[in-house]
Amino acid sequence: MKCFNSLRNIAAVLLLAVSAQAQTSSLPPQTASVSTPAANTFVANDAATLDGLKLRNEKLFKSFTSQFRNVSDISIYPEENKTIFYCMVDGIRNNILYTNKGRLVHTVRYYEASLLPKTVTGIIEDAFPGYELKTVSEVTVDGRTAYLVSIENKRKFKTVRVVNDDWDIYNEFDKQQ
Repeated sequence: MKCFNSLRNIAAVLLLAVSAQAQTSSLPPQTASVSTPAANTFVANDAATLDGLKLRNEKLFKSFTSQFRNVSDISIYPEENKTIFYCMVDGIRNNILYTNKGRLVHTVRYYEASLLPKTVTGIIEDAFPGYELKTVSEVTVDGRTAYLVSIENKRKFKTVRVVNDDWDIYNEFDKQQ
């Protein structure tokens, strides 16, 4: 239970930190990405973004490109002692935090509940019959993963936190009737 509480606290802090950093970052993103329907434009712009990273911090570039493949829509926010990557990895939105020395600190992935591992889906469906699973925020720190899953029924919205086989209600709200 001690491990669960520790990981639960880490997940909560990370979600708050990532949200706050996204809203308050004082530096512009290092990105060449533009909105355009041409897929090859994204590839070219992502390559330019990564080339800029390689020139600025080769160690970080090597860490990121070796750990994440099939990456697109890359935005990079360098800060004093860390760098935040916002990108798509295999079609899933990611926020990835590295130290500037190239050590991966955490990842946060956002996706639809249909992509949730079956074991996690089973835990939630068993605990909350009649609820529909909606979206997932998956937080990974030091190889340990916590899932924050949004669920709802006719009367309530809930976010359920699942770590290993343990779960708790992270928050819940009544729907207006």
